[in-house]
Amino acid sequence: MLKGHGGNLYEAAIAAGVDPSSVLDFSASVNRMADRNKLKEWLAEAADGIGDYPDPEYHRLRKLIGEHYAISPDMLLPGNGSTELMYLVPRVFGVKRGLIISPSYADYADAVRLAGASVERLYLNKNNNFALDYAKLNDHLQGGFDIVVIGTPNNPTGTVAEPVALRKFITSHPETLFLIDESFADFAPALSLLPFIPSNAVVLRSFTKFYGIPGLRAGFAAASVAVIEKLKAAKEPWTLNSAAEHICRRLLQGGMDDEKMRSEINVQRGRLAAALGEISGLRIISTPANYLLIEIESRSLAAGELKDRLLSKEKILIRDCANFDGLDSCWFRVAVRGEADNARLVAALKGILCLHSQ
Repeated sequence: MLKGHGGNLYEAAIAAGVDPSSVLDFSASVNRMADRNKLKEWLAEAADGIGDYPDPEYHRLRKLIGEHYAISPDMLLPGNGSTELMYLVPRVFGVKRGLIISPSYADYADAVRLAGASVERLYLNKNNNFALDYAKLNDHLQGGFDIVVIGTPNNPTGTVAEPVALRKFITSHPETLFLIDESFADFAPALSLLPFIPSNAVVLRSFTKFYGIPGLRAGFAAASVAVIEKLKAAKEPWTLNSAAEHICRRLLQGGMDDEKMRSEINVQRGRLAAALGEISGLRIISTPANYLLIEIESRSLAAGELKDRLLSKEKILIRDCANFDGLDSCWFRVAVRGEADNARLVAALKGILCLHSQ
């Protein structure tokens, strides 16, 4: 597991000598606009079920997921977050060579390696705004890979693989398994492969990011019935606990206003990108999700040093992206929060970067 995931607020704050409870966290790309009071209310409701085992087949949850995403419940496998399923897929299919589209979430490579496979990378080009290059990907696949892992929207670049083109490409390589991580796709549902999934693809979805519940660990895999049956046969039972299942059912029953949240995030992301773009020396890579990737194009300061200064002086935590394979020390990522929090971040960045450039 990568040391230095976003959201490791406690460790970062202690290292900086700052009270963790006082830190404004921009490092974790989790929706802060979800209704926390409703989540607490539903968690209390779930207490009635803690004396019983969860349904090992998750019939009610799969039915609701199927209705929400217009897909058959038989094509769904709930799990302890998309990360559990990410590690399950390469292991079950016995892959030997994996290709990771990079820079991307570090666990992609870890999941492939732990399955006993070698890992190679196809790097996205910053000069092309990290767009997925299908011609280069096609050339790489001539070397023979068992599995290709693609994030869309990709973390941290924001790259989106347009679903029609991606589906066509996957279908044209039936000998290769494609693991498509759509953990951020609820921020932009029109960009998802669901519900039409090629037979050689597994799509991972997460409730964590959009609904702001990283502590509950809930997600699902979507694939053909044959693939799902193969995964189920190798997966441990009851990995999704009853409290997480209950809250996911509530969410899928319309417990929160998804469209309202999406609209507000889009507004705040646009405003934040515009404000950051006015700071000299920064290049902003936008995304349809709830984060922005930023390059200190002036090279006046390393992102790690900027992170340390923001945390110690302003009690703001950002994500230093230097440990993403394919990015250097001048990249960082920020989540999109509410208007007041975003304004505080912009002011802090201006103060540090403008002072340092003098």
